[in-house]
This record gives sequence, C-alpha cells and structure tokens, in this order.
Amino acid sequence: MKCSNCKAEINEDSAFCSKCGTKVNINESVKKISLKCSSCDGILTVDDDKSVLACPYCGAKELIIDNDAVAIEKIKASTHKEIEMEKIKSNDRQQLRAEENERKQDEMNQIEEFKKSKWFKFLIGAFLISAIIAFICFSQAHILSGIFATLQAGCFATAWMMGMHIIKEKKRYLHILVAIIGVVLIVPTLKSCNSDSNEANNISDKDWSILFLGDVIPETSSKKFDIHTNTEEELWMDVLKTSEEEYFKYISECKSVGYTNEMKETSIGFDAYNEEGYSLSLSYYSSKEEMSIQIKAPTELSVLDWSAYKISEILPSPKSTVGAVKIDNAEKMEIVIGNTLEEDYFEYCKLCKNNGFTVDAEEKQNSYSSYNTNGYKASLSYNSGNREMCIVLFYPMEFTQITLPTVGISTLLPVPQSLSGKVGSDYDWVYSVYIENMTKNDYEEYVQMCIDTGFDKDTSNYGDSFWADYSDDIRLNVAYEGNDIVYIHISGSLNDDYSAYKRKNNTEIQQTMSPETTVVVTTTSPQTTTTATTTTVTTENTISEISSDYEKAFVRELSNYDVYFMFDTDTKEVVCFGTNDTYVMEGIYSGSFDTGVDVNWINDGWHETFTNIDGSNYATLIDGNGFDWEYKACDVTTAQRVLDDLR
Repeated sequence: MKCSNCKAEINEDSAFCSKCGTKVNINESVKKISLKCSSCDGILTVDDDKSVLACPYCGAKELIIDNDAVAIEKIKASTHKEIEMEKIKSNDRQQLRAEENERKQDEMNQIEEFKKSKWFKFLIGAFLISAIIAFICFSQAHILSGIFATLQAGCFATAWMMGMHIIKEKKRYLHILVAIIGVVLIVPTLKSCNSDSNEANNISDKDWSILFLGDVIPETSSKKFDIHTNTEEELWMDVLKTSEEEYFKYISECKSVGYTNEMKETSIGFDAYNEEGYSLSLSYYSSKEEMSIQIKAPTELSVLDWSAYKISEILPSPKSTVGAVKIDNAEKMEIVIGNTLEEDYFEYCKLCKNNGFTVDAEEKQNSYSSYNTNGYKASLSYNSGNREMCIVLFYPMEFTQITLPTVGISTLLPVPQSLSGKVGSDYDWVYSVYIENMTKNDYEEYVQMCIDTGFDKDTSNYGDSFWADYSDDIRLNVAYEGNDIVYIHISGSLNDDYSAYKRKNNTEIQQTMSPETTVVVTTTSPQTTTTATTTTVTTENTISEISSDYEKAFVRELSNYDVYFMFDTDTKEVVCFGTNDTYVMEGIYSGSFDTGVDVNWINDGWHETFTNIDGSNYATLIDGNGFDWEYKACDVTTAQRVLDDLR
C-alpha cells in the first residue's frame, strides 16, 4: 500500500512510513484487495480502485477483470467500510440523544423552578383579576376599558404559558417581558375607566327646558341626566349623581305638586298620578347613584260621536262622551273614554254583560273580558289614576278549512281535533294557527298529545297556556283563547333549516306516544271549602288525578308572571310561589280571613297580613312594609298544578 503523504510503498503491517514517517491510517487497509498474477501465479496486493495491474515478479501487465475473486474482495472491502461508517453514525446518534435528554431535563428543571416561584402565582392572580375586571367593564358598557382589561388578561395568560413551556419562547425570559406589558396596560385601563366616567358625566349639565314634559314635574337637584325618551307623550330619563337622600326628597317634592292619586310607594319605587292624569314612576339604583324618571301624558281626548263607529252596533254607549280612537282596523277597534269614574266603569261592565258578553268571561278587579255568541270579544279595563276606561272590541275571526303543512317544523305537531282555523305564520321555521271548535277539554287533551309526542322539556302550564320545548331550539305554545278557540304556535331558529322535517301519519304518531295517555283537566267550578280538592278525568287507558291539601288559593296576575297564595285551613299552613322562579315560601298563619290572618314565613321570619272577606272573590295582601297588593281567588287545582311543576 502507499503512504497517504508521500505516496511511497509501505508494508501492510507498518505503523509508520519508512520514507517520511507519517503514521499509517488503518482504514486504508480496507482499500486493498489480493489477486493472483495470470502469468507467474504470484500473489499481488493492489488498491481496489485500480484497473491495470503490473506484476512485480514477472513484469506482466494486464487489465483487472471483475472475476469472482475480485468481486468477493471488493464486497469484503465495501462491507468493512459500511461497518465502520455505521459505527461512526451510531456514536453520533448516541451523542444527539444524550444532548436531547439533557435539554429536556433542563426544560423540566426550568418548569419546576417556575412553578415554585412567586412569579407563577402572580401571573395566575393577575390573569383572574384582569378577567374579572374585563367582565365587569363589559357588563357596565365600559367597552374600551373592557378591551384593555382583556388584553391584560391575554398578556398574563401568554406569559404563564411561556413559563410553563406550553408556548415556546425564542428567548428564555421573553415571558417576563410579556407580563410587564400586561402590567403597563393597567394605565390605559384606568384612564379609559375615567374616560367612561367623564363621558357619563358629560351627559349631564343639560338645560331642563329641553324636556317636553319637564314643566309637569319638579326639577331635579342634579342636572346630569341621560335621556332615553323625550316626547310630548312620554319622558324617560336617568338622573346621574343622585344620592338616596336626594331621591326620597324628590318623591316628597312630587307629592307636593299633586302626584298623590293612586299612589303606590314601595322600597324599590314610587308610582302616582296627578289630577290632570299624568302618570309618574320613580325608581332608584344605589349601586349607580342614579334615579330613573318615567312620566306619561294622559290621552289627548275630544268629544266623541259613539254612533259614528261600527262598535256602537255591538257595544252599549259609555256614559262619558269624551274620548279618543287609538286603533281602528279589520281585526279590532280600541277606544279610550275619559272622565270616567270607577262606578261608571262597573256600570258599563254590567251593560256589556246584559248585551250578551258572558261567554268565557274573565273578571279581575279593574278589567273584564268575554265573548258573545257571535264571536265578538270585548276587553274592558279601567285606570283610576287618570279616570280613563279602555274599550277594545275584537271582531270575529274568519275560519276556513286548513291543511297542515307536510314539511317544516310544524310537522312535529300532532293533528288537532279540528282543522277549521286561521293561519298566522307558515314557514319552515315557524308556524302559528287559531283553531275553532275546540273546547277546554279538547285543549287539555291536545296539550297531553303534544307532551307525548315529545314536547316535554322545560314545560310550564298556567291553566290556559302551555309552554314546552321539543329541543333546545324548538319551542311550543298552546293557549286556550276562549269561545272554543285554541292558539298553537311553534318556532325554531331562523338560521336553521327545517325543510327536511316530514309529517308523520297517524300510525307513526301513535307509535311515538306513550302507551298510557294521561289527560289533565283543570276544573272551573268555584272555590270550595272541602278538605282536599281532586279532579279526575277518565280516558280509554288511564285515570289522571290532581289532588291538593289546600282549600284556598289566590293569584295576583302580572304582565309577565303570576304570584300564588295557597292556604290549608286544617293545618294552618300557607305557601307562596311565583311562575317566574322556582322558589316556594312556606309558613303558618293564624287569625280570621275577614279581619286579616297573620302570615309568618318560616324561612326568614317575615310577617304579612292576608285578608279575604267571606264570599268575596278578591283578597288583599299587606306586606311587611305596609303596602297593599290585590289578589283574586282562583281554582285550587290550577294553583296546585303550578306548585307541582315548581317542585
């Protein structure tokens, strides 16, 4: 073989070159192969990359042919070379793995060190505080402050994730810089809060003369107010920077200028009328130091010729000839009659009853509604504050034979007993219809059919109105309107596609209903004094029973919900509950209803007085603050069903 430095021939077992002294590289031996001279049979050792051989014994020259011996020697040389290379690569891989393990261990040490540091706790606390501040800012309409607080929370969260190596940082301490940015954002957050406050304050200092109805109420001590409505008919505004003392002082000022008619003063508000019929409503929000003022002007009245309107052919003439027409269209007519005393209102209700408006009548303290046999519906109400009577006459609906849709959300509905109706809305995502020739029992049976068909989620049953969900986005309302008319309304999401819904045939509907069909019916008989009230309805399959231990039930019907009282005259127990919540107050009572029973609520020790003179359908609640609330006697089973739903 040759020296790698001077190219002189050296022996294979030599460690150094005899010419230049260069150390022999052992790897070079793998580049030699052994051959036999074809002339003298001498054994030769040559480089594996040579193609011509000169025999040192006989001097013969010849081409090296890749015979079997040559091929074998070359394979041996190549294999040896690959083995040596694999050893080198294996060493490199082991070194890389060692470096990677060292890096990971270093990273774990950094994470553990970060988790034990105060910086870790600071970032978590700062994130939570910033998130809470952002929520408060957005909830109070401080949008800019909320945005800055959200950015703060994002910075603290990002810094924490960098410290935990969830997010890779290009530089080791980059998360500290991000956290510092979050801390710096406190400055614009506070400034924007002050800016929002200043902006709210800048709403103020307005001239009182800009208010159309400002001359019918006293001026407020604060001239900083936010106006929502400012017309000749209504004023609604919030007076800012008002203390609770100033609020109560303003109530006294309103009383002194005549707002004392029909006055209702509670711990949360003040309502009253003056002699001219203006209605005033005040309320106070201590958390914001704001007083809300709402005032409405009375209806502008004039001399009214009753005989000039179609309503005169159906309803009797009122005593007063002063009034105003509010609505006059193909569906109804609404007229406000002024200068009406309370006794005039009750006399007019009696005249309407004598004219046949007694079908499905519903009477409250200051309202009355009913149908006549021709399908007209009269709705009367009285406002003693401005001595106005409102008369609404609904014209009979025109019903025709309807065909229920075959596709869309309405196909989930069971088929009602009657198909004579008037369609209101008819789309894939909403459907409503009035159905005639359906009695109250038919209504109750249809409600049960809806429940069995799948409308059994978040149900609410108020006697004449049933609400339920089929799914999270599909809502049903079935209501008994009176005069054998039932209203059905089903709706979904406007953005969802219900076109794939198909109506099932009667057999399929029966298969989806439970084997036992239960029908619950509310009795309409007057309140009795039996120990327990039970209503039982027998169908072909089962018997459903509603039982109550209470003998007296009263309801206060509000615009959005009802409040019930139920009394057990045997055990002297009383419960109170509302349809707007799930609470049920329990207590005991003593005394006589004629003079007022004393109600003691067990949960909070609150005392109230409840009066119901024997034979009267009306009752009065005097709460712990001394304010009066009117109630009306109702059917015990109706109240019991609402109570059962709450429990």
